[in-house]
Amino acid sequence: MRKLWWVAVLGLALLLGGAGCGDGERTFEAGEFVEAMNENGAALELGEGLTDDQEGIDVYDVSLAQLGAPQGAGGEHSERGASLILAANTETAIDEYDRCESAVSLVCFRAANAVLILDDDDPATLATIEGAIRGLEAD
Repeated sequence: MRKLWWVAVLGLALLLGGAGCGDGERTFEAGEFVEAMNENGAALELGEGLTDDQEGIDVYDVSLAQLGAPQGAGGEHSERGASLILAANTETAIDEYDRCESAVSLVCFRAANAVLILDDDDPATLATIEGAIRGLEAD
């Protein structure tokens, strides 16, 4: 059953990752992507830029609330890490998305020039991120 669930999640991620290709597609800056995702239900917080020596690629640390997780002493949900890749163009983002998809343990989402990479397989977290990505596609 779990394997079937993963196939469905990865199929949806591929569908959403490929949606919206073409001329006139929206591009994001890091803060703009996080803000748009949060407006669509995600709980992301942009962290520091990470070093990447690839031209046309910016990588950022992102934290996200793990939904349904036990609350910490401060009453906040525990947070999980993610990475945000912003590419100079859609074609480069698609290449980065494809590279991410080849990793067995990662879950990847793409919207325009942004690729969000999660190593969290919590179903509630994935559903929230999927919903936020769908919201971006509808905008």
